[in-house]
Amino acid sequence: MCVSPCKDIVPFRVKELLKKSSKDRTEEEADTIVRTMQKMPDFALFPFEIQKQLCQVAWYDSFGTGRVIIREGHAADGFYFVLSGRLVESYAAEDEANTVLRHGMKFGERELLTRTKRKSTVLTQERTELFCVHVQDYVRIFNLQDDMDTANLNVCRHLSIFKLWPIDKLLEHPDAWTMQNYQPGFVIVPDSRRCDWIYVVKTGQCKVLKRLTPNEGWTVDPREENRLLHSREMGRAHRERKELITAQGDREKDNRALISVLWRNVSTPRTPISGIHTARLDSRHDNREKGPSRMQLGSRIFDPDPSKPVFVVLDVLGPGQAFGFRSVLSSSERGPSVSLVSNSAEVIQIKKKFFLRYADETILSLLKMKYTPYPSQEDVLESLWKEHQWEDFKRDALYRAVSSVTSRQAVQLQRPKTTKTN
Repeated sequence: MCVSPCKDIVPFRVKELLKKSSKDRTEEEADTIVRTMQKMPDFALFPFEIQKQLCQVAWYDSFGTGRVIIREGHAADGFYFVLSGRLVESYAAEDEANTVLRHGMKFGERELLTRTKRKSTVLTQERTELFCVHVQDYVRIFNLQDDMDTANLNVCRHLSIFKLWPIDKLLEHPDAWTMQNYQPGFVIVPDSRRCDWIYVVKTGQCKVLKRLTPNEGWTVDPREENRLLHSREMGRAHRERKELITAQGDREKDNRALISVLWRNVSTPRTPISGIHTARLDSRHDNREKGPSRMQLGSRIFDPDPSKPVFVVLDVLGPGQAFGFRSVLSSSERGPSVSLVSNSAEVIQIKKKFFLRYADETILSLLKMKYTPYPSQEDVLESLWKEHQWEDFKRDALYRAVSSVTSRQAVQLQRPKTTKTN
């Protein structure tokens, strides 16, 4: 008996349709499956045509408690959506946290895209029902079979590294590289320090994200904090009296020029000192009676609640730009960990070990010079704090300028008018 909540149970008719042979499944029946699967956010991210093709070839399967669905080190033969039940995904590496998989979540896709063996083990914790797609169908639907066209390597030839590195070796060893099409939001590289590939964007974009650990405090000079608090309060009071200062719009514009911050789990969002989260910016007037502590300018920048991690966009990579070169260096030279996330992109991937085989000291020296490490958390927070100081300086200057103008206008209005006599 399945102990999942009723809302996790897929309609009986949809299960029966998934049990039918894909060859016997009509287009109308596939559409019925699509309507149910679209209620799952991860599935709904696929383009509609992809959704239809997946529902045409997928099948239903169910497993009891304690069954292994995916085993680490095995070949990847498919990917899955959880229709009901619960599973746990575990990793051999001690620093990798286990993931609980529930209704609507998908797993097993990464290794199909990277064409690698399984990096985790997935085990059922209760009776579980799955929506399954075979690797051959996945490759066909996502057009992965045409990725070995050697013309795809032309984008790499424009990189200075590959003007020294013998790129024709890739033509002789087609197993040393591949090209993948990643959907928006797909995490291509969770940790750049443990990267097995070098990535070159062929089309589209990828974002380089830095995770800021909330419980790592970062202190500020109390004198600077007090000055900024006073400056902000004065600016706010003036806005309320005169409604002349519109720094909020300038603040958002300047912040976007510096850095973008993405929040997860923001049902009750909090703002870092950069003030980027506009929902909190709009509510500052409502909270002014609660004092400076609501302004997030204490000794800790972030709420220590680990369920609310902060991700900073450090870079956006377009066609012809690369990621992962520093991963070929020793661990002490790789720099801080960052992640690579697709913004809808075709990416050429070259095996790191193969690249190293033909990389001499000249290439490695150029690599170190051309691809500097991404900033550490401390550096990112320092930049955010400096931006915050700059914003408050501008607000102070604007306040003084407007005050001076309004004071002169008030004096002029108070002067008695003189009349000219003949």
